[in-house]
Amino acid sequence: MSVVSKCQHCAKKHPEKICRECPDLIGGGSLMQVLPQALRVNLLSPDGENYTGEVLVINPIALGIRTSAPLGVPYEIKIMENLTLKVAAVRSKGKGDIRAYDILNVSRPAGTSDRLNNDEFKLLTGGSGELIQELTESLPENIKDAVRRQLMEEIERSEIIKAMQVAQVMKYERGRFRHLGGEKELDVPVRELEDLMRNATRTGTPGREVIISADGKRVVDLHGIPFDYQSGGVLALDITDVIEKEREIHRLQLNIYRDVISAMTGGRLQLVTDLQCKELQDQGELIGQGRAEAAEDIGVGREILRNLTLPLPKKQHRAAVLCLSEALTNAVKHAQKGRWCARWTGKSLRMVITDEGPGMKLSSLPKATLMKHYSTGNSLGCGFTLMLYYADTLYLYSNPSGTTVIMDFSVEGAVNTWQINGS
Repeated sequence: MSVVSKCQHCAKKHPEKICRECPDLIGGGSLMQVLPQALRVNLLSPDGENYTGEVLVINPIALGIRTSAPLGVPYEIKIMENLTLKVAAVRSKGKGDIRAYDILNVSRPAGTSDRLNNDEFKLLTGGSGELIQELTESLPENIKDAVRRQLMEEIERSEIIKAMQVAQVMKYERGRFRHLGGEKELDVPVRELEDLMRNATRTGTPGREVIISADGKRVVDLHGIPFDYQSGGVLALDITDVIEKEREIHRLQLNIYRDVISAMTGGRLQLVTDLQCKELQDQGELIGQGRAEAAEDIGVGREILRNLTLPLPKKQHRAAVLCLSEALTNAVKHAQKGRWCARWTGKSLRMVITDEGPGMKLSSLPKATLMKHYSTGNSLGCGFTLMLYYADTLYLYSNPSGTTVIMDFSVEGAVNTWQINGS
C-alpha cells in the first residue's frame, strides 16, 4: 500500500490514531525524531499572512506540523534567530490539522541548503540537558558542573518565556532596545519603555507599568529588570484578552445577580450599569444638594430635605429624611468623601447619594442588599434594609471607585410644587 493510500485509509478507519507517532508521516527511518515538546512556530505566507503552528516531528528534510495554515503555498518558518526554513505542505500526508511539510530551503548566515545540517538537527531534536552536556564536555572539570547548572537555569527561563505566547522580551542597553524573543510583537510606546528602564537602572530596583499600546488596541503589562546602571531586560505581557475575559465574567455574574435581586424584591431594587446610573442622575430638576464628608454633614443634609415643601404625606416625608440620613451615614463612615442631591422627576422625589469609597465586591452584593443587618468594612451597612423598606424604587451602582445609591419616593398625580421654606 502506498503512503498516500495509507494516510487516506488511516483517516477513514482510524481517525483516533496520532499522526506524530506514525513513521509514514514524514519518513526518514531512524532519523525521524518525535520532539519531546512541541516547537511553537509562525508560518509566514508569501502574501504576509501569519499562521501559528507546532512542529511535532522532524527529520533533516521534512517536518510534521499541526497548523490551520491553508495548503498549496510555501511558508517561511523562523526556527531560531539565524535559522529560517522555507517549507511546503505535502497534501497527501497527514490528516486533520497535522500535515507533512517538505523543507525546500534552509537559510543561515553561513549559507543556504536544502536540508538541516547535523548540528542544527541535533539542536532541534536533542533535549536541553543532552545538548548542554555535549557543548560543555571539553571544559575543565573544576568548572564544568557550575557552567552546566547555569546554562540549564538560563534554558529553563527561556523556555518559560517562550511558553508565554503573549510575551515579548527585550534587552535595554544605554538607551537602546533590542528584541530578544517572544511569540508576539507588541506595539509598545517607546517613551514608556524608556521611562520604565531609566528609572529601573537608576534606582537598581525592578519596575512595572501597565500601559495602552501605541495603536490603542492592547493593554500591556511591562516589567523592567535592571542588570546594572545602564542595562536591563524588559518583559512585555499582552493582558488584553485576560482583562476582557474578566470583564465578560463580571458582566455575566452581574446580570445573574441583577435578575435574582430584582425578582426577590419585586423589582424595587435594581442593579444598574454605569450608563444607566448617569441617566438616572441627570433626570429631573435639582431641588437640594450637599456634601457627605464629615459627621456634621449628615445633620445638615437632614435639615435641607426636611425643609423642602413636598407634596408627600408627612409619614413618607419623614421616611425620606430617615433614608437620606442612613445613606449619608454610610457614605461618611465607609468613604469619608461623598455628595448627595435631591431631584424632582415629575413623578417622584429622587435622592442620589454618591461616595468615593472602595465600592463593594460583586460577590458580596446579594448579602449586602438582601440580608438584614449584614455589614462589612465597605458595604452599604445595616441601614440599607431600611432604605429598601421605605423607598418605592432603589437603584444601586458600585465599582472600585465608589458607590451610588438612588432612591425614588413616588408621588402619584403630584405637580411640581417643590420649594425650600423661606425661599
